[in-house]
Amino acid sequence: MDGHWQKVKGCATDIAFGGDESFFKLGCNEHASGFHIYKWHEPDGWRRFSQAGGVSLTVDEAGDPWVVNNRKTVFKYDAMDERWLYMGLKNKAEEIAAGAGSVYAIAGSE
Repeated sequence: MDGHWQKVKGCATDIAFGGDESFFKLGCNEHASGFHIYKWHEPDGWRRFSQAGGVSLTVDEAGDPWVVNNRKTVFKYDAMDERWLYMGLKNKAEEIAAGAGSVYAIAGSE
């Protein structure tokens, strides 16, 4: 992505950009945990990122995605270990967002 609006192929239920200019989406194909996660790769386009899924997505400054799954639980992808880490808030989170300086906002039902 070059800082200008661009139309890209594919359906998305959520999109997020990382501080490292990475670009992720939750697709429209259902997954046991919500929707499949995809990462944009130039020039090929979308590739499935992992076997996980979610209903809300954000990406941190390092380019690691965070998701809320359909069980309202938060997970962060650890690129070093190539695995998802449980971040808490089981059955409480509904929406997640990241900002500069590793600031995260989570909206929930309690």
